[in-house]
Amino acid sequence: MVHGAFYELGPEGTPSEVEHRQRAVAALRALLAETLRDRDPSPHRSIVFRIAIQDMAGRASLP
Repeated sequence: MVHGAFYELGPEGTPSEVEHRQRAVAALRALLAETLRDRDPSPHRSIVFRIAIQDMAGRASLP
């Protein structure tokens, strides 16, 4: 479980917000090149966001 502040990263905003969105989209496209493009296999996908983690709880990761 993760708790934190939710921030939508829109295409417009402060230079910092725009940079965060560009970095996020680049990371997503490294996994699936069509992400947020016309040929996106999930065309309903349109929001990019980040969560500033304040607290995490749950099982520990196994090595």
